[in-house]
Amino acid sequence: MKKERKIGGHAIPQPLIDRLLRHITMTPSGCWEWNGQRDKHQYGLMAIRHNGKEKPNFVHRIAFSLFHEEWNGASSVLHHCDNPPCCNPLHLFAGNQQDNVDDMMSKGRHGYKSHPGEENGRATLTVEQVIAVKTLHSQGVKNIPIGEQLGIPRWKVAFITGGKTWRNVTSIKQGLAAVSQESRL
Repeated sequence: MKKERKIGGHAIPQPLIDRLLRHITMTPSGCWEWNGQRDKHQYGLMAIRHNGKEKPNFVHRIAFSLFHEEWNGASSVLHHCDNPPCCNPLHLFAGNQQDNVDDMMSKGRHGYKSHPGEENGRATLTVEQVIAVKTLHSQGVKNIPIGEQLGIPRWKVAFITGGKTWRNVTSIKQGLAAVSQESRL
């Protein structure tokens, strides 16, 4: 007797497997791309009826469960290929949330890009002001008098002198180089 396939502890009926296979296009890269419904991140979705209610499931998790009987549905299913609609079991692997974050960071898919200095949309100071803060601080002037003299809140002065912000301007010389580069643009 053939063992019943399951996902998340629920049986996957043969018609569902057939439906899965009907909505796949194989690409030259080896991905099995889902052509049915997708979420906003392009991951394939397929409704599975359980206890009389339909619930959307990620197609890559369904495909993974079909080829990895030992998988219990508790962990995440990640893509080696980084192609969200792909459901090729050879392109998928199980992992936890930290594995998913590590994979994303190692492949540069995190979307986080540091914008130092004036390129940062939240910057309220100029490179010239930061140079003045660092110059005065290097001369032994304390944060409160620096802030008063330059009209900058003392907490911003403390963040600059403490290295929490404006780390890209690490010295007066570098700051001057940054200013001259900006003026050439």
